[in-house]
Amino acid sequence: MTSIEPFTPTFSSDQLEDLRSRIKRTRWPDEIRESDWGNELQFLKDLCRYWSEDFDWQKQIDRLSRFPNYRFQSDEGKIHFLHVKGRGPAAIPLIMTHG
Repeated sequence: MTSIEPFTPTFSSDQLEDLRSRIKRTRWPDEIRESDWGNELQFLKDLCRYWSEDFDWQKQIDRLSRFPNYRFQSDEGKIHFLHVKGRGPAAIPLIMTHG
């Protein structure tokens, strides 16, 4: 069964505290020095600190809520999406997704 329904993004301080707690409990790997694997350990630590301590989640949820939000439901799971019509005479459809 599939369906599309309106969706309202929410902010939960309990969820944020859970995220912060999980990040604080992260067991970081040893850094591989002079490796080109993509990211340095300190960069990842700084990024996680930013998301858990500095990022304004409520502000972004409020901003996101200004758009028409929907959720697609199928047997395989749920996909949250925005449906915003393009502007101009030759608007091009755009689908952005994350995993």
